[in-house]
Amino acid sequence: MRCPSPIYHGEYHLRSGSTKQVLKGNALQQFLLKRLGKTFDDVVEPKARLEDLDPAAIQAFEQRGMERQRLDQHEPLRTGLSTFLDNLNLTDGERGLKRAALVLFGKHPMRFILGAHIKIGRFGQDATDLKFQDELSGDGFRLAERTLQLLDSKYLPGLVSYQGLYRQERLPYPPDAIREALLNAIMHKDYFGGPIFVWVYDDRLVFFNEGSLIEGLTLADLQQPHSSRRRNPTLAMAMFRGGLVETWGRGTLKMIAECRAWGLPDPLFEDKQGGFWVTFFADRYQEVLLRQAGLNERQMKGVLYAKQQGRITNANYQRLNACSRNTASADLKELVQQSWLKQQGTKGAGSYYVVS
Repeated sequence: MRCPSPIYHGEYHLRSGSTKQVLKGNALQQFLLKRLGKTFDDVVEPKARLEDLDPAAIQAFEQRGMERQRLDQHEPLRTGLSTFLDNLNLTDGERGLKRAALVLFGKHPMRFILGAHIKIGRFGQDATDLKFQDELSGDGFRLAERTLQLLDSKYLPGLVSYQGLYRQERLPYPPDAIREALLNAIMHKDYFGGPIFVWVYDDRLVFFNEGSLIEGLTLADLQQPHSSRRRNPTLAMAMFRGGLVETWGRGTLKMIAECRAWGLPDPLFEDKQGGFWVTFFADRYQEVLLRQAGLNERQMKGVLYAKQQGRITNANYQRLNACSRNTASADLKELVQQSWLKQQGTKGAGSYYVVS
């Protein structure tokens, strides 16, 4: 395949087969970095100074890194901030701060990198029904924990139970899986783009970061052991040294395992609209999961009706789908066999179905 042409009439062009694409904006910046053998996070930000970094974030990073034995004994912060950062490959060796340092430790990283923040929204039935929202910025080292705390305290009401006289609360989603999704988004996002988005609905929790899957990985690969591919390798290695991530390509597997241990469906991973999506489900009775399971349109309507109304009868099913009694009976029998519904009540007119 031919390499993209140089400037042509003041523009960069990328040829793909018989078509030519004009490179502009973020695509052009990424193209130029690739030509130079650089990534976004490895570039020095010329206006940034050591004073732009948060000392508390750096100290927390050092403490966690030492606890996890990711930092060598000869690399502590007392060697001097410049030396400490240089050992993490976060400078150019001449006090020039790389963008990765600002993402990880910046007091106000958005002064240099507009995409370095997280937006959270609480929605009703769909994305048009915004109830309230928050925006979080600051050092990336603590950003995931701050986001998780806000989700816990404001966005995700816990499930209350009692152990004797003691009240216990549990988030509707496993905290470790949420934290992993946040860290993956911080580590892998395309910082030429916008913020990390978090949509909170009654029955699902959705994360989005700009930047499609790294070349060589597929969605199927994420369901099994796979190599660690990184869009921001300098940032990823620093996050590893600070004890935040493993860099073994296990992030998606950990999310799946946590959800299963929590008794929830597997998270849904999607590569679309120029970015990566992770959706956690509060239960398995949701259209996208029903469709994935191979249910037909009538059955999906029936299951969702039973979930919303608490039960469904054969007569309800016939009216809902404009189908015959025989078709309704066959569909419902299959849904019971597949454990989507349970049959209750007496046989005949007194029989009804509820979600399993």
